[in-house]
Parts: sequence; C-alpha cells; structure tokens
Amino acid sequence: MKKQIFLGMLCGLLLIPYSSVRAQSTVQDGQSTEGSDFWVTFLKADAYDGDDKPIELSLTISAKTACDVTIENAYSGYSKTITLAAGELRDVLLYTGTAKEGASTKDAVKCYSFHNEKRDTTAIHVTSTEDISLFASNWKSKSFDATNVLPTKALLDEYYIQSYPPSAHESTQQGTHFAIVATEDNTVVDYTPTARTMGGHLPGNTVTTDTLKKGQVWYVWTGTGGGDDKDFSGTHIKARNGKHIAVFQGAPHTNIPNKIRDRDHIFSQAMPTQYWGNTFAITSSMTRKRDKIRIMALNDETEVRINGKLVHTFHFAGEDSVRNDTIPSGEKVVLCVPKNKRTFEFEIGAKGVKCTDSKNKFDLDDPLVEGTSCFIETSCPVAVHLFMVSNRYDNTDDGDPAMLWINPIEQVINNITFATYKSTNTHYFNVVTTADNINNMSLDDVPLTGFDSVIGSNKQYYFLRKNIPHGTHKLVGTNGFIAHVYGYGVKESYGYSAGGATKPLTQYITINGKVFTPDSKNVLCGDDTIRFACHPDYEYEKIEWYFGDGASNLENKDSVPHEYEKAGVYEAYVLIYRNSSNVCVGQNAIDSIPITVNIGNYKVDIKGEKMPECTLEGDEVDFLVYLDNPAGVSLTNDSVQFTFSKAAKDAGFSMDKVKIQGDTLLIITLPSGAKNRTRYDLHLHIGSECPNSVLDKDLAITPTFDIPVLAQRYNNVLGVLRDSFPTQELTNFVWFHDGDTVPNQETSVLYLDEKDPKNSGEYKVCFIIKEEGKADVNYCTCPITFHAEGKQHEFEANPDSLTITATYVAAKGGKVFVNVDYNGESNLNCYAEWYDVSGRAVAGGRYENLPDGGCTIDAPSTAGLYLLRVVTGKGARSFKFIVNN
Repeated sequence: MKKQIFLGMLCGLLLIPYSSVRAQSTVQDGQSTEGSDFWVTFLKADAYDGDDKPIELSLTISAKTACDVTIENAYSGYSKTITLAAGELRDVLLYTGTAKEGASTKDAVKCYSFHNEKRDTTAIHVTSTEDISLFASNWKSKSFDATNVLPTKALLDEYYIQSYPPSAHESTQQGTHFAIVATEDNTVVDYTPTARTMGGHLPGNTVTTDTLKKGQVWYVWTGTGGGDDKDFSGTHIKARNGKHIAVFQGAPHTNIPNKIRDRDHIFSQAMPTQYWGNTFAITSSMTRKRDKIRIMALNDETEVRINGKLVHTFHFAGEDSVRNDTIPSGEKVVLCVPKNKRTFEFEIGAKGVKCTDSKNKFDLDDPLVEGTSCFIETSCPVAVHLFMVSNRYDNTDDGDPAMLWINPIEQVINNITFATYKSTNTHYFNVVTTADNINNMSLDDVPLTGFDSVIGSNKQYYFLRKNIPHGTHKLVGTNGFIAHVYGYGVKESYGYSAGGATKPLTQYITINGKVFTPDSKNVLCGDDTIRFACHPDYEYEKIEWYFGDGASNLENKDSVPHEYEKAGVYEAYVLIYRNSSNVCVGQNAIDSIPITVNIGNYKVDIKGEKMPECTLEGDEVDFLVYLDNPAGVSLTNDSVQFTFSKAAKDAGFSMDKVKIQGDTLLIITLPSGAKNRTRYDLHLHIGSECPNSVLDKDLAITPTFDIPVLAQRYNNVLGVLRDSFPTQELTNFVWFHDGDTVPNQETSVLYLDEKDPKNSGEYKVCFIIKEEGKADVNYCTCPITFHAEGKQHEFEANPDSLTITATYVAAKGGKVFVNVDYNGESNLNCYAEWYDVSGRAVAGGRYENLPDGGCTIDAPSTAGLYLLRVVTGKGARSFKFIVNN
C-alpha cells in the first residue's frame, strides 16, 4: 500500500515560549564568497576634505582558473571584458577623478553613489566564465579601504548596518551612509534608520524605497555631522517579497575613536542576517597595539561571553551612550554602547599604551581583552566587525581606520583565494582553525607552521598571524578555517574578510531523505514506514520526536522511522534540547520544530471572499476566493481543472477567467453577465500521480454589487439618486472632493462651476439613512469623477418636429412662459413636467395639453435647479431652469 504524504514544516529558532523564527526556504551547503556573478557600488569618500584630490575606484579580481570576466553598467553603456590566466591577480581601475559630487557621472562607468534617497544607476555588474574572488577598493591619498564582494548567489533580503560614530579632527564631520543594490526587477526595500537621513527621515520611522529595477541603487546618507546622532549602526534593511539585494556600508571619513587623529574612509559590504553566528575567534592586527571590536545583536537580551565570562547583555530599549560595567572578575571597565544601535564595543590589545592626540599625550585605559586573541560566545546570533584605529591612537604614522567583517566559526571554509593592495606598504593575514587542522593548512601550496597560539581560554581553536607579500594568494585547510586580510600604509589601511561560507545557520528536517521547509509543497508517495531526520547546526543534549498520532520516540536519535496507521493530518514535532551555551536570555533551552504531516487526506475549503469596492453590475472585476489549504495541496499542476454550472456558463464564466495564485488564492474575473447576489457554482478537481489521491471540491461564489447612488445630473450638478432609497429619509450630507471636505454643502445636490478647472476630480458624499423602526445607518457613496465637458441628463431628446422657446430663470413660486409651436401639426398632445436634480417628478408639476403658441406655467415653489421636460407625440425636449430665491 502506498500513502500520499503532504508535509509542511517551520524550521528555525522556534523556541518555547515563542520568541523568533529564522528559517530558510532551502538549505544551502556552505557556498563560499567565490562566485561568477557579483554586484557592487562605491560610496562617497572624503568628499569635503580635499575635493580636488584624485580618487581611484578599483576592482581586484583573483582567479583560480583561466576565465573571461565582464564588467558592465547596463544603464550607462559601459562594458569591458578581460581575460585572466589561472592564478592571476588583476587590478581594474574603474574611475579616477575627484571626489566632488557629479565628477564621476561624466565617466561611462558611473559607479560612485552619492545621490541621496532616490533611484540611481551606479551599480557595476561583474560576471565570469569561472568562479573568481572579487574585491572593491576606494583610494585617495591617506584615505583608503576595501571590501570583499559577495557573489549574487550569497545575497539575501535582510541586513543591519554597522558603521562607526563619525568625527573629524580638522574638516567637516561627514556622517555615515549605506547603499542598497537591487539584483532583481521590481525590488522594493523598507529601511528603518537609527539616525536622521539627509532626506529628512527620522530615526525609528520605516522608509520605503521607490521600486527599483535590476542594477539600480538607493543611496542613503546622514549628511554632515558627527557622533552617535549621525551613526547609522543598527539600521534595519529588509527587501519585500524575498528579493535579493546587496548592501554596502561605512563612513566617508572618520577618526577611530572619535577624538583621536587620523581619519580615514571605512567601507564594507554588509552580511545578510541569516549568516550571523554565535561563536567567534577574534585575533588582533599585527604590529598594532589596539583594535576595536563591535558586536551587533539580532535579538534583545542577547548575552555576550568573552573567554567564558559574561561581559554584556543587550537591552535595546535602554542602552546609554557610555556606561560603566563590571565583568565577573570584578574589574571595572568603560564600555561604549550607543543608544538603540544594537551594538556593544570593546578593545583588544596591549596594556600601558600611550596615545598622542592633536595636543597631548596620555595613557590609554586598559583594554577589556588583554592580548592578541579571544573567544566570543553569544546566546543568540550576532555580527562582529573589527575596526582598525587611527594611527595616533596607536602612536605611529602607519595605518588608519578600516573596518572588516569577522566570520563566525560556523561559517568555516576549506579554501579561498584573496588579494592584497599595492597602495599600502605591508600586508598581513590572520587565520583561525581547529587543533586537528593545523597540520593541514597551506598558503600558496606551502605548509603553514607556527600555530602555537591558543584563542583566549578555548583550547580547541588556534590562530596564526603572518606577514605576506603583495599579490594573489591561495589559502587551503582541509577541515575548515576563517581568515581576514589587512595592510598598512602611511596614514592609511585596508581590511576585509578573506572569505568564508555563506550558509543560513538554521536546523532543518528531512523526511525520507528529502529536505522540507516552510515553502515545501512536495508530494511524497512513500512506503508505509516514513523516516524523519533532524539536522541541528549546534550542539544539543537530546532530541525527542512526537508524531501527532499519540506515538513518540524518546531514544535521543536524530533519525527515526514511523508508520501512520490511518489517513489524516498529523501535527508532528521534534524537541531539541540545546546545550546551555546556546540559550538566549528569557527563552527556554528547547527548540520546537513543528511538522505538519498530511497522509492521504486532501482538504481545501473556502475561507473568505472579497470583491473590489464600488463595483456596479456589468463591470468585469476580479473576485478573490481565499482558500483554507493547511496541507499545501498544489493548485498549479496540470491535474487542476475547473468546471462550471450552466448558470455560471450562461453568465460568461470560463476557465480563462480563473487564475491561481499560490495554493491559497483563486482570482476569478466576474464576467459582465454576472448578476447581483446570484450564486454561481464551480467545481474544482485535483488529480495526482499517487493512488487514491483525487480531490473534488464544489465552490460557490455569490457576487455582491454596489447600487448606483451618486450621479452627475447636468454639466455642473452632482446629486444623490433618491430613487435608490424609496422609503428612507436622507440627512446630514457631507461632500468630499479628492478626499477633502467641500465646505458649506449640506444637501443632496452639489452645484459646480464647470468652467473652473479646480472643480474637476473625484467626488463622493456621505450621509445618514433614517428609516422608521430601524437604526440610523452612516453611508458613503462610491466616488465618481466630475466631467465638465458636458454630460447630458438621461431625459434629453431632440425631436425634429418641435420648437420650444422658454425663459430659463424664474422666481420661486413665479411663472414660466413656454412657447410651443406645432408647426401646423395637430393632435401632438403636448404636456410639460418639472423634475428635480434627483430625477424625481415634482409633485403638482405636470401640465397637460399645452396649447399651440404656448402658455404660462407655475415654477416650483422651492429654489433650486430643475428640469422642465416638454413632451409631444413625437418626442421630448428638456431645459434647465434656475429658480431664484
């Protein structure tokens, strides 16, 4: 016997009690930062300090194997293809000129982003016939930084910005900035800045970009200024609909720390939150006395332990700019914790360092971490960046501020190629690996030795810091490593992650060997016995399985079999008990992964219906049918069929008027023949390749159309059609023009000047409906558009045999003369009748048998606008009359 199985599951950090979910639609197998497709842009660098000094925007390409690399900007028309030999390093100069705004736009490359909060075309697309490593650098004399560039396949949809509070020692403080690059068409991104943007958006308010095309850029700058108030750190960026984007971050020029010379450009590509981690091996920069480390938390209440000691717990709502903390040893330390920036900062390096600022020499406070390395563990995922400090903080002329991403231990990689930059004098790399891998490490095919340093108090990880020559290098380690590269020149430096894995850090489930995720709608025709397996990416104490049918497996196995006796929907789940080091504050130490198992049980029901508002009978509109489809039954395969009842067919329903969106929404276009409040029956049939798995479901929809209430009666009159309310009293009229209240209009009729262009646009009126024995109803009409070009009343007619002359202005209760000329004809039975603007005949306003030559008739007794309809045996002619007060 075969069983039809539908499975859906939520795989991620679903903790008890529920805190957050971090799940991916696919499980990626450790792809690296090498690739064959990349997007990159460059950010404003030191634009207010020496504007006329040249800058150079460059790409560095490192190739393992021979390949052709194409660099292009589809919007500017720039395109360049180069050929690289195996093992070759190539610097490609994209732009040289000044940092003045507008200078780079004259160049066809157009890759320098500075137009604030509007669409721009400053992204460069790099493609290669083979995998390469790509690096981007922005150089100006004494101002330089670089970043490795993530391949497009590693980009995702969510990021947080990390920068540094900006400052300057002589010139204008230049704030911080970031840029978003769309890699797909129809990309819309929401971002919540933590500092006021130059475009005037306030911190904490979510801003939405325009819709971006593939390769367009959205650049955001604080404008000039310094300190925490101009630091974008902690800014949340999220693309809608899972669109993949690249994000670049940094500051045009800043000292690190703020008041210590000298300043430099800092520039880095942001890493998607899905790649953040919980364990980090930190190694300090060679020949430097101090480095600053910034940790950014994804979740509130995240605990930070350094070398096993708790040093900080994040409290997003109440962080101070600077505060004193005490670590468990009892030592008092000063920790910089910018308010609402999700960032904790500390220093690593030597004691007893003397610093020289612009005027004085002084001793630095002791660092939180003394020495050259430490091991960081956090209770929830974080991002870690290393910041090189200003040269005078290090009491030397070499080096300057730079920032680089530190890969978590969870993102180790086995091999990578990287490049150094000839603009600096010295180059280094730091590599971290496990004790059992130190004998498997090599650089440029030469074994690496000297791994005699332990990471802090952790005996499992070792590191090596090494001076290397300029050029391209290949780093290999069989069992995995993390590494970063950096270099110093006179008052300038650069640094970047040499590369790492880019796999979402989340546990996942397989069933019968196939990965299942929240987006999986896979159908299995499995055997009686189903094998469940869990793949956590962290250390755990035990695993318990519960299958939803009353059975369980508590044998602490990550792979178990199970057989379901009956068809049905089963809410299975697995509990994973974490080790204590993986527990977030305020959460239990148990991950619960629910798995919905549907065995041979199709169930699709209608959950709701919706029609567009203000739709009149006869309009073709989309009728939305929302489905309850808990098993994720696919509605998009070839076996899905719709049939229609005779009434539905006669009204015009057909298969080409039905669209299926996902597995929970039907979009049915109502044909013009569909009638109000009439039921139409549809039949849904879903077949399957599995036996006994056919679904037949009857669906009924009943469209409800709006009744016409508001109409344009004449060229300059809008009015309520009172015939739509034959027994009700209408009161308290309020008119609206393009959403604004029309003053001094309190009746069912609105008079407009058709010659005034301001009167064009959309109108609606709201009023109260009163009816005896019922509660009052507040009612608003559907809007209509006023047409001043001359819309005719439905009573208008133009008979050939009738000539009428009439006076168009009368006093209320007065007389109106109607001159009727029969033109020699007889028996035309001419009569006249008054109508108001609602189309109702005025009581007592009908006059029979008008004589040839005309006569006088009474005007209505109430002031207003009326229609006098004159009817003969051959037709009718209507006239507008204004009856004065």
